[in-house]
Formats: sequence, C-alpha cells, structure tokens
Amino acid sequence: MIKSIIARQREEIGRILNQRSVERENEKDVKKFVDKNIVKVITGIRRSGKSVLSLLLLKDMKFGYVNFDEKTLLMEKNPEKISPL
Repeated sequence: MIKSIIARQREEIGRILNQRSVERENEKDVKKFVDKNIVKVITGIRRSGKSVLSLLLLKDMKFGYVNFDEKTLLMEKNPEKISPL
C-alpha cells in the first residue's frame, strides 16, 4: 500500500515537472544555491508553490521526495515500510 502511494506521488511529480511553468522572479538567484552544501529552507504562505518550486529546482538532480500529507504515511509507525527501496 505504501509503495503504491509513493509510486503515485512519483507519477504526480513527473506530471508537475513536465508542465510548463512561469519562472519566478528570484528563481535564477535561488538556483545558484541548489548545489551548495548548506541547508535550504523555502518558506511561504499555504498553497504558494513551495513544493513545486522545490521540485523545479531539483529537476536535473537525483533526489527523493515523499509528500507526508498522505494520511496513510502519517499513521505508519515503521519507517522501513515507508522506504521505496
């Protein structure tokens, strides 16, 4: 069940990354820091595109992403079951 949730989320990420998007004003400035070895935090109001921006910034990199808004994932106590590997 959890693997199917993660697989569905991967498909959704693929759709997001293949859509045309409007470049944000600061996107070029932010991209300069993506490969720096520091923690990055993207903040903003609800539904302002933080997740989409994160995905777009990581588009050409190898990364893992899980949306924990899924109730099933939030209730899972065993982290081994959440791992897609």
